[in-house]
Amino acid sequence: MARVQDHGDHTLAHYGIPGMRWGKKKSQAALPSNMPTHTPFKKDPTREPPPAKGVTDLSPKHIKRISDTELRARINRIQMETQYTQLTGGSGGTTGSKAKDAYAKFEKGHKVVNNLLGVIGTAQKIYKLANSDMVRAARGLPPAKKNKD
Repeated sequence: MARVQDHGDHTLAHYGIPGMRWGKKKSQAALPSNMPTHTPFKKDPTREPPPAKGVTDLSPKHIKRISDTELRARINRIQMETQYTQLTGGSGGTTGSKAKDAYAKFEKGHKVVNNLLGVIGTAQKIYKLANSDMVRAARGLPPAKKNKD
């Protein structure tokens, strides 16, 4: 330990600990028995990670660094923005993603085309039935001429 003595000429004397080297630790054997030994740091799995500073994206690697209150606040904000958009008709209740909107339009067009093809198929069947020999005979018409191809 440093000792300061007043010699009258205002000098500072430092005697230190005999045999102690600067930057060297004492060995465990040289420590008193009642002094606790150093134990390595262990993480507490129940402890929450500290809040992330400056994290703007919520990718999976950053979510674990955000506190529960901060995450709750962000989720509430996203839900409120979605509700506001739906109530004001800002995006017409769309999903918000251009890809999802385009796919929804594609599905709608696909259904229209399928319905149209179904109607055309039904019309073809009606035409064939109307020109069949059975219907022509019922109407009193001669049988249709067969083409030889």
